Amino acid sequence: MTDAPRVLRLGPPSEDLDALAAFLRAAAGTDVTITVDSARPFSTPELQLLLAARQDPSGPASVTVGPASPRLVAGLALLGLEALLEVAA
Repeated sequence: MTDAPRVLRLGPPSEDLDALAAFLRAAAGTDVTITVDSARPFSTPELQLLLAARQDPSGPASVTVGPASPRLVAGLALLGLEALLEVAA
């Protein structure tokens, strides 16, 4: 039996990124899903934290971001990150 993925919701842009960093540090070996509030652009600081977590051998087993949107999918493809970060429907 597989454990359900751990989920973190990123809210409005005014929220601090410390919660995301702590969540990713605590997610060693697990599947994680990051949902992004529609009012918050998914930007460089979030991507840097997610990429660092994916490349850390003691980090999460997988990272999924969502919800899917044409902007998110195109942005990940443009940056060449579609193979490192999955996109949730």
